[in-house]
Amino acid sequence: MLLQLILIPAAASSLSLSGPHDADISGEDAYEMYFLSSEDASSLSALIELPEGFSYSGNAELIWGGHRSSIPPVQSESSLQWDLSPALKSCRHIVINEWEPNPPGSDTKKEWIELYNPSAQAINIGGWKLVDSYYGKSVSIPSNAVIMPDGYQLITWTNGSLVNSYKASISLLDSSGSEIDRTSSVKDEKNNDLSSSRNPNGRDLDNDLDWIFQAATPGCSNGGNSADIYAGESLGLKFNLTAGCSAPGQEQISAEIRFSAGRTQAPPLPLTVRKANLSLSTAPDRFDVAPGDEIIWTILLENNGDGTAHNVALNLTIDKGLQLVEIDSPNKDLDWGYASLAPGQGKRITLKAKVTSAQKSYISAFRARWGPDPCQETTQLSLLGARTALRKTPDQPRSLTVGESVGFEISADLPRGARSLWINDTIPSALTYNESSLSVQGRAPLEMMVAANPDGTQRIGWFFGDCGPAETIDISYDCQLDNSPENQDGRVLAGTTARMSWNEGAAGRADADECGPLNVVEPDLVLEMQSARPFAAPQDSVAFTLLLYHSNQSHATAHDIDLQLLLPAALNYKPGSAQVLAGPSAAFDEESLRWKLDSLDLDWSADGKAILRFNATVHATPGETIEGRARATWTSLAGARAQERTGAGGENDYLREANASARVMSLKLTKTADPQPVPVGELLTYALTFECFGSAAHNAIIRDRLDPRVTLLSAEPPADEDGAWKIAELSPDGPHTILLTVRVNETLPDGALLENRYSIGCDELETKSGRLYTPVLNGTLLSVNKTPLQKAVHRGEEASYLITVCNRGGQPATNVTVRDVFDSSVEMVSAWPEMAEDGAWHYSSLAPGECVQMGLTVRIPRTDVLYCSQENVVG
Repeated sequence: MLLQLILIPAAASSLSLSGPHDADISGEDAYEMYFLSSEDASSLSALIELPEGFSYSGNAELIWGGHRSSIPPVQSESSLQWDLSPALKSCRHIVINEWEPNPPGSDTKKEWIELYNPSAQAINIGGWKLVDSYYGKSVSIPSNAVIMPDGYQLITWTNGSLVNSYKASISLLDSSGSEIDRTSSVKDEKNNDLSSSRNPNGRDLDNDLDWIFQAATPGCSNGGNSADIYAGESLGLKFNLTAGCSAPGQEQISAEIRFSAGRTQAPPLPLTVRKANLSLSTAPDRFDVAPGDEIIWTILLENNGDGTAHNVALNLTIDKGLQLVEIDSPNKDLDWGYASLAPGQGKRITLKAKVTSAQKSYISAFRARWGPDPCQETTQLSLLGARTALRKTPDQPRSLTVGESVGFEISADLPRGARSLWINDTIPSALTYNESSLSVQGRAPLEMMVAANPDGTQRIGWFFGDCGPAETIDISYDCQLDNSPENQDGRVLAGTTARMSWNEGAAGRADADECGPLNVVEPDLVLEMQSARPFAAPQDSVAFTLLLYHSNQSHATAHDIDLQLLLPAALNYKPGSAQVLAGPSAAFDEESLRWKLDSLDLDWSADGKAILRFNATVHATPGETIEGRARATWTSLAGARAQERTGAGGENDYLREANASARVMSLKLTKTADPQPVPVGELLTYALTFECFGSAAHNAIIRDRLDPRVTLLSAEPPADEDGAWKIAELSPDGPHTILLTVRVNETLPDGALLENRYSIGCDELETKSGRLYTPVLNGTLLSVNKTPLQKAVHRGEEASYLITVCNRGGQPATNVTVRDVFDSSVEMVSAWPEMAEDGAWHYSSLAPGECVQMGLTVRIPRTDVLYCSQENVVG
């Protein structure tokens, strides 16, 4: 038999380069290299030859095995180069590199699994698990176990034994339970030192061909030649390029992959470079202007090239004599941009500006550019000329108060001159023309006139005759707003028109301009007055609060504010009590009882009121009602002005009044003690007498605090748990009485004062209190006690007695005599201390609390007799 062996050569590694074939100048495009390796390769690098005018613009990343890794290139003038080996290593993961399910001898706790870290960084595998596919058993990896780059970790299988007679595999799970790697499924019935190993070391193509049985190498390389990329693996490399302004129309990109055994090149990628071409046009709606005129430009930007314009920027600079009114650019500003403008695409912008000053000409510049250098910049200039015109200002609406002066300005621009020039203006009926304020600059008028119109307005005019070219005439004057009934807040005086007429050649010409309207505004204040409480007692000090603020109908600052107190005879201002709690500073005159405020602006409103306070003493009887009043006046202007509006009455209604009242009532509480003074140890009766005057008192509370040196025996009526007497409504029908009985402490010294505090209050009035002092009497107080020393005696026997004399009073006892008197039939046997000749004991003095003792013995008669003994003490 003849065997024929045919060898088919392996396909070579391949490299392709993809991306757009058209590139716009200044645009950014993405390109990708795709490399498929037919062999195990190491020391990989990638190279891109850049076309003329092209540059790297970022976003380079390596794509391998589902992983992405950022990998910036090393740049030179015409190339980009990447070292791929570190990036490939960073994409790899921990693998099960080798395992021994059936070692020689007993398997118990001798089976092991080797983990290998082929990546470029240390990896913490603490808390990961190895799982047996046959039994489903697992072994946990200790916490904080770390495998360094190119490092190994041996794990001993400790959960029983692995199966040998059936195919099984080991899986590696991370701490979240996700599978990181898996071995091939093998059966190892040979009880030897061969292990299932990846060969070459660490190769992981998810293929059973990665694994062979070979001599075990625990904790070491399995041999073979490890590579950055293995045969059958592929990688992608993405990156962005930008065509610069100098890039030619036709170009190509070249790419290659280099490795230790050689290189692989990609077919060149041809490129067509396309370039934008911007055109800018501007068109104003007029070419001759004067102050106050508005001009509208239409701006048209178009891309007439074959490429997209990127990073388009526009800038407009308008003449200093013009003011921007509005523009519909994307950001509503004079500088804006567009990210891109495609071929044939255009943008239309409208710009409106206003002439603010008189000039011979007005020049504005419009610029457009695109690209980074830029690749193109175009500019358009717009020239406007001046025209003969009249201008009356101000244009904006103004607000003024009664009596206030308001100014007007009229300007005439005569670029070509004028013959027989007249300028006229109209003054509304609500204003008075101040002829002395007139100012004319540029050319003096030949004639002036002021005349009344039938509708109540005034007409003023100036004749200037013939004027030469390029002359300017400026007129200004003031008017005052009349203090008339018609001029009320909210009235609008329409803007009046100034007119100019002249001859130009044989033709008569005219121009006119209107100023802005005038709004009449007035200050309108609110005055409020409040009493700190609705009830007061005679001689009480009551606090009153004044609130001053602008109403919702107020639209101007109030000036020269006079705030006066109008108090009745029953209320006396307490000197020094006036103060400003909130609001502008104010001076208070204690003679006239009035505050003076220079002004109160609109910030002081219902949301933030000016607050002033004063105290007044009540001099009224219970049952009366006292009322305090206040009056506020103000003016429309600061200082004394002839036409200002004031609080004088009529149309001068800047006056407000407010009042606050309090009902006068009183509570009276008195206390007496009986006896007064009181001996120690004796009973003392207190009488609390209370009464209400004027009005009923609600939730009245009476409290009495006794001296701690007395003991309360009774209270009528009794107090509540808090030791107080509470009365829901106390009518003015008194008086009422509370009786307290106490016992005075026996040990108090003579002359001591018992302090008793008491108070009464209610919802309407503040609590009032008082004190009562009761003197204590503690004189001499002698006591005698005689005690037999035997419980019983027989006839004829002796009986002994002990006599104790004490001074329990607060004063010394002097010349004390103690005498014991027995029945005459009793025989005295002995006595101690020895008695005096008169049969008594004598002591010169006994101090307070001092005691003395005496003893005596007597014999009991033998006959039946009734006898008695008595002792007495005197001092």
